[in-house]
Amino acid sequence: AAAAAGAPIGASFERDGVAVAGTEFVLGGAPFRFVGFNQYNMMEKARHADSRHMVDEVLEKAASLGLTVMRTWAFDDREGGLQVAPGVFDEDAFRALDYVVDKAGREGVRLLLCLTNYWSDYGGMESYVKWAHGANSLRGLSVSDFYSDPRCREMFRFFVRAVLTRRNTVNGRVYAEDPAIMAWDLANEARNPGGAQGVRLNEWIGEMSAFVKELAPRQLVTTGLEGFYGPSTVGLMRWDNPGPNWAQYVCEGTDFISNHAHAFVDFTVAHVYPQQWLPEPCASDDYCKRLFATRWTDSHIEASAALGKPFVLEEFGHPTPTSEGDDVREDYFEAIYQEMLTSARSASAAAGSLFWIFSSVDYPDYDGYSIYAGQEGSPAPPPSAPPAGAEESRQLKRDFRNRAKHEACEKALQDAEMGGTVPSEFDLGLTRANVHTTGVDLVEAGTSHSGVLEVIASASAQIRTLGLAPVTTQSEGP
Repeated sequence: AAAAAGAPIGASFERDGVAVAGTEFVLGGAPFRFVGFNQYNMMEKARHADSRHMVDEVLEKAASLGLTVMRTWAFDDREGGLQVAPGVFDEDAFRALDYVVDKAGREGVRLLLCLTNYWSDYGGMESYVKWAHGANSLRGLSVSDFYSDPRCREMFRFFVRAVLTRRNTVNGRVYAEDPAIMAWDLANEARNPGGAQGVRLNEWIGEMSAFVKELAPRQLVTTGLEGFYGPSTVGLMRWDNPGPNWAQYVCEGTDFISNHAHAFVDFTVAHVYPQQWLPEPCASDDYCKRLFATRWTDSHIEASAALGKPFVLEEFGHPTPTSEGDDVREDYFEAIYQEMLTSARSASAAAGSLFWIFSSVDYPDYDGYSIYAGQEGSPAPPPSAPPAGAEESRQLKRDFRNRAKHEACEKALQDAEMGGTVPSEFDLGLTRANVHTTGVDLVEAGTSHSGVLEVIASASAQIRTLGLAPVTTQSEGP
């Protein structure tokens, strides 16, 4: 039988490893569904004696709330990070990651480890492209090189091999052989703006998913994408992408169906942030945001079922409540969880969800999305004046992400729509409890986060009860 939530994760893949069977995850012969969370900074905090307690706090509280999967960064490509130059690693940072992996396993929290970042934080793709060109600035460079330049691809493969073949200095397990590492995210929110077909990014996903699978055949692989629809499903592309300007998202160069159709991509993922994606007045209307988020979730569950793969809502969140209370965020989380639970009960592809973001109470709420347990968290520091050159840096980052090509692509699609040359048919046949866990003390601590914690804990308890029936396979006969 599968281990109970919070039980330490052993070293046997037969007993402790998560696998895929059709549109389900399987653990110990039974379906495995989960409610989990994101916390990107675990390696960074584990590195220093004065902040390592944040790692312990987050993982211990998560386990007590019944959260069984954490997504976190396994990269830091910058000076003072994990990879300080191409193929040059800081052992202290690696040992910090060792600690996170071991601590998560001891708390019964499985890991989805992300290998690089489309955005600037922690270096990511920007660092690889600068290294490939021997540049100190992004001027004249493009993120597209990360996917197509052989030097970038080889540097990334070297990094991936170094991480997956690493032997943990705490527990002695090789990363690729540790069941506590459930899966690998190829990149956080990868995009290649400027082309609606998304050929470069799609080829890179195919190549790198096969490479990771070769190194870690018993662990799972996914993309880390936001889930924008592309030309492979024209109807979803036009009517389910954030609107009304669907072309804006098509021109990010991703395609949910084709990007997840690769043989070595084990499950699909999507993110949802209506407040950032939708225009006014919907972006400020709570009902409108909930409606979009649930429809977005449902359409990705159905599309994943058509692909025959499990679906994970890999990121969703809601801004931290103000002094007025937590009701709006509670309603938003409840709507998301209800959509996932309802679908899971009908044996659909809905397999798990990871909210953004569960933080130590000592970690300031920098991005305005933190959820804290047990007490109020640290407020974000007041905004400071932008440093000299901030505007120039912002423009360089936009140009690096193919701003001009994206605008040209968007205009071309809009012109095609006005000219009636964008097809409207689908290319695929797609159709459109109150259970407390042992985290009750955290839920009832009386903070502004208590309400949403109760929603999270309840959803976690309910979805685990859906994974109690054993998975049966049809006999092939004598």
